[in-house]
Amino acid sequence: MSVISTVEATPSRLRIMFEYLEGRAGDERERLLALLAPRSLPTRSADGESSVAPNALDEALRLGLLVRDGEKIAAAGKLDPARRRRQGEREAFAALVERLLLDPAAPGAGSQRSFACAVSWLLTRSPGAPLEFSANQLLRLREDLGEDDDYELTSNLRWQNFCYWARYLGYCGFVGVGGKTLVIPDPTAAVRRHLADMLPDRGEMRIGEVLVGLATRCPVLEEGAIRREVEGRFLRLPREPSRLSQATSLALRRLQDGGLISMRALADAEARVLDFEDATDRVTHIGRTRAL
Repeated sequence: MSVISTVEATPSRLRIMFEYLEGRAGDERERLLALLAPRSLPTRSADGESSVAPNALDEALRLGLLVRDGEKIAAAGKLDPARRRRQGEREAFAALVERLLLDPAAPGAGSQRSFACAVSWLLTRSPGAPLEFSANQLLRLREDLGEDDDYELTSNLRWQNFCYWARYLGYCGFVGVGGKTLVIPDPTAAVRRHLADMLPDRGEMRIGEVLVGLATRCPVLEEGAIRREVEGRFLRLPREPSRLSQATSLALRRLQDGGLISMRALADAEARVLDFEDATDRVTHIGRTRAL
């Protein structure tokens, strides 16, 4: 199971538990369940019990966000104080959960493999062809990868819970068009988070170094271990190694247009190609222009 299949494990519920427990010595399971689902809530079954709180709590434990400490449950550490001061509570929590969900060395990496693979797959899709939020995308997944693995995206509820998490962590956006909600692959917020920790205050980095750094920190982006695994299974033509995906290209262009990074293309330097579907652009160096 993962945060995809445990549909009760939404970002807001896990954040409530962590914020309550952070800095405390822990608390009893029943008190945490009461915090998540007070008995006054009308979502309970006929016997007075609800699966919402227990399932969300158990997923937080599998993820490694919370830990058992004797008879109590406690937060597994604290938010990064520097990131909290610089970027706020929400972003600090998103960075923590992102590591727990995507880092192969994280405590719950085995249980969260489906989520990391599903994000990698989503980022190979074109932002110009958004996916419907209300319609499960298992057919498209299998068109790309065959039927060996479904990444737990086997129902509308699971697809939607995956999208909530992907958006919360900065890997996609939602847009309403004609009464429908569409999901746009767009890792701008996630790429910004990692570039903020990577790019020097002055000067530039070669694009190859930037991509290696991003892949190390975030294995669902180009050249990352999980991304290579997913793209290696494609039934469709693979992406050219020198060409970035349209989703990553969009993220870099948006950060440039927002005045947060600069991109240059020198004639005699290693380059990557930004893909905008109907146009391309070369980039060899990326620099920070102001606080990310």
